[in-house]
Amino acid sequence: MRFPKRSRLRLKALKARARRPRRPHKARQPGQRMRAFGINRKRYLIMVPLLLLCIAAVGLLKAPDMVVNRFRAQEPSQVNPLMGWAPNASTPPEEVTIPHSLVYATLTWRELEPEEGVYDFAAFEEKNHLEAWWALGKQLVLRFVMDVPGSSPHMDIPDWLYEAMGQDAGSAYENSLGQGFSPNYNSRLLQSRHEAVLSALGQRYDQHTGVAFIEMGSLGHNGSWQVEGVEDEWAMPPAEELLSWAWHYQAAFPNTPILMSAPYQPARVMGLGLYNEHLGDEEKSWAWLDTIEYGGYDGTVGAELRPMPATLSNAPSGARIDGAVDQNELFSVRLRALIKQLTMGRTTYLSGVDLEAARQNPAAISLARSVMGYQLWVREARFPSRIRAGYRLKVQLDMRNDGVQAFSQSWPVELALLKDDELVYREITTLDIRQITPGAHRVDLTLDVPRGLEGGYQLTLAILRPDTLSPAVALCMNGQQTGLRQFLGELRITP
Repeated sequence: MRFPKRSRLRLKALKARARRPRRPHKARQPGQRMRAFGINRKRYLIMVPLLLLCIAAVGLLKAPDMVVNRFRAQEPSQVNPLMGWAPNASTPPEEVTIPHSLVYATLTWRELEPEEGVYDFAAFEEKNHLEAWWALGKQLVLRFVMDVPGSSPHMDIPDWLYEAMGQDAGSAYENSLGQGFSPNYNSRLLQSRHEAVLSALGQRYDQHTGVAFIEMGSLGHNGSWQVEGVEDEWAMPPAEELLSWAWHYQAAFPNTPILMSAPYQPARVMGLGLYNEHLGDEEKSWAWLDTIEYGGYDGTVGAELRPMPATLSNAPSGARIDGAVDQNELFSVRLRALIKQLTMGRTTYLSGVDLEAARQNPAAISLARSVMGYQLWVREARFPSRIRAGYRLKVQLDMRNDGVQAFSQSWPVELALLKDDELVYREITTLDIRQITPGAHRVDLTLDVPRGLEGGYQLTLAILRPDTLSPAVALCMNGQQTGLRQFLGELRITP
């Protein structure tokens, strides 16, 4: 096929151009590029600052004024819940003079279920003045036990259960702790009836706001999961059986924090807290802490104890003063050792206090309380100074926990609007207060401002009791508080 003459000439020209060597591209200098667009240096120096000023002006027009209030940490004006001293509940309230928000009680199987299937909660609650304590806003730390050593021979399991178990019921003992009866923990009948009695306990106390913590007892002397001077066949169950006993507690108390005496397998599997049965006894306390940090071996049950160092930060940590300790000495010449044990154990609460020794050493009692539990406060609050009614307010908080433990239960957190210290509107936030572990936390909250509000209001933050939805926790910070609602700043609402 032949192309027209004009087309052939055009093809020859294109081929010649393709064979022609290309000259390298010469980069333009900045000034040349600017001149190519009709901009000289003088105009450039004027236009750039003007452009930046325009951007800043637009930003100022769009961005609202922000309230930024900063606060300081300080001791709260009252004793906070779910932490601190836990004196014996059996002491009448008028005789307890130390500041506290918790009380402690043990409950034997014998007193709870005198007849099979008949549970006498009324006698237990009357003996421990629980109605009076609950009326005062105190909460209970409870331990269920089957064997409490005493000064004379006795049994802490019901007679009907002893008779039903027959020859395999267990054995009496006398050791350094006293005298008592150790039931046969390997009995299937005992395990079955234990599950039933724990279920009854859970139905009574699991969602009761007057109950703060459950110490996993049942096995061993005083429910400590340790036995002494008992024949092998009546000793603790083997390691593989421990998990089934622990599941009785988990099933009965799904909503209440549970603590265990040592890092046994159930504590790791279920994410339980731990408690130190021998606070004040330095040798036993440091051994307990070493076991949590490095693991160990419990010859009583033939169980490996795995390290659980993170547990002391992520779950409640209880303690009880060892019964053999001289508490007058502990609160005076050995006070430094006590404080160190409390701090290293990240202690949430402490029971077993001798009230007479406490009365004689008020400064030691106050100091010990200050190193237990959580210390929540807000370092900085930031939010727009004004907002239209019907819009969503965004609040940024720099929250701190200067304590050794997080808050133990999921209590509601409230943002509220007050006018002349009177509550106008409040909203429960999505914040899980248990996530505010020791350290600093950035918290973002929102408040949907209702329509119909106009004028100036006080924005406040509060942690509420779940049963009454009333503020119950004093934040450890300066600034105005109205009924435990912490003032964050002034907010202007426009129509």
